[in-house]
Amino acid sequence: MSNQQIQNIVQSRLAREKLVSEIMETSRDLDAVINFRVSSSAKAEFERLCRENHSTVSRALKVFMFNSIKRGSIS
Repeated sequence: MSNQQIQNIVQSRLAREKLVSEIMETSRDLDAVINFRVSSSAKAEFERLCRENHSTVSRALKVFMFNSIKRGSIS
């Protein structure tokens, strides 16, 4: 790996860390809404899983979003 490639990776990681930091700082500013459709059976099962894990659908999806942003990947 060349020095330029290493430098690009480091810069990319620093930019991601800065982005995550900015998002975390403003995470209490709930100024946007996401609406999407799912089947009623999937919704009910996810709500059940969230209750079993002492969470809510909103909280579980927010955690998923923040973790994805931190990793820079959805999977």
